[in-house]
Amino acid sequence: MWRENLYRPAEVLVREHDVFPIGEHRHAFFELTWIRFGTGTFGMTGETPGTWRGTLAYGPGTLLLVPPEALHRFTVGTRTGFVFIRFTGSYIAESLGTFVEQALLASATPCITPEGGNAAAVQALVGMLTAEPEAADGFSSPLRQQLVGSIVTLAARSALHRSATPLPAPPEGDKDARLVAYIQRNIHRPERLKTEVLCGMFHISPGYMGRYFKRRFHESLREYIAGSRIRAVERMLCDSRMSIKEIAYKMGYTDSSHLIRAFRAHYGMSPTRYRAARTGDSY
Repeated sequence: MWRENLYRPAEVLVREHDVFPIGEHRHAFFELTWIRFGTGTFGMTGETPGTWRGTLAYGPGTLLLVPPEALHRFTVGTRTGFVFIRFTGSYIAESLGTFVEQALLASATPCITPEGGNAAAVQALVGMLTAEPEAADGFSSPLRQQLVGSIVTLAARSALHRSATPLPAPPEGDKDARLVAYIQRNIHRPERLKTEVLCGMFHISPGYMGRYFKRRFHESLREYIAGSRIRAVERMLCDSRMSIKEIAYKMGYTDSSHLIRAFRAHYGMSPTRYRAARTGDSY
């Protein structure tokens, strides 16, 4: 059985199929599927506790939600255009807040097609997202991120409206949101992101912090901080003319060699080569 992982916080795939190339499968992330055109069926087995089980028909404008680890399959009736928006739980927590994730998981059905103005908004946003190229001009990446975030948020609203049990309002000053916001604000200050500092600020015991973060964000605190630093480095490589040495200094690396090793471990190439591939520059 096919099982897929996601190696970035969010990604978008645009595909057309006469026959869906994968049978019954599961993946370790959330997936929203927007049907651009075509007809067919979608089914989930319900093997994962709490997930919906059954088969439903899809058509143009259908929005489907697959939660992590849900066993599912598409059966194409007529040639279908799919837009797959995939994202991790940590992406939701970092960018949108845990209430959005709770709303997505609360849906009583995978068909969460919005209605009225929300449906028109999702259709327009998906159109903008698929039309926007992944250009290295400094604007494409943040624009695509904003579009994905808006679509996911509207999907969560629709999912919550279809929920069997309404969720309570998101708590004011949500600890999870404040924690990731603090990490992002201080991602260039490693001394402020030590475990003992975070535990003191957010009133979490040192012995519990690791389990707390893993359970809430589906990766370790160390992995999250390291990944966030590398993504910040990637943005600077593509959106600025700073040298590798300057970026290393700004991001709090001991020296440029430490940055280069961390970047190569994550992306499989040096920062200089990555910048040249994305922008055509090697300064």
